[in-house]
Amino acid sequence: MVAELQRRGLPVRTTWNGLHAATDSVRLARPAHPTLVTAVQRYHRGCTVHPERRVFCDCEHRRAEGARIIRAARPAA
Repeated sequence: MVAELQRRGLPVRTTWNGLHAATDSVRLARPAHPTLVTAVQRYHRGCTVHPERRVFCDCEHRRAEGARIIRAARPAA
């Protein structure tokens, strides 16, 4: 992920968790684009149907929400 962010002109200052996993946490060296900030805020709000479960809810609504995520295209290897 770090290499891809840097390839796209987004220098990464630090990373934590997610090593060899589908997710990772990064701190960019400069402010993120407002759409990325909004996406992170939406993620942190968690499930809107079961807010007490936060980001760990696995209900149908939350899965459907996740299915609408548009994944970044990966360059051919």
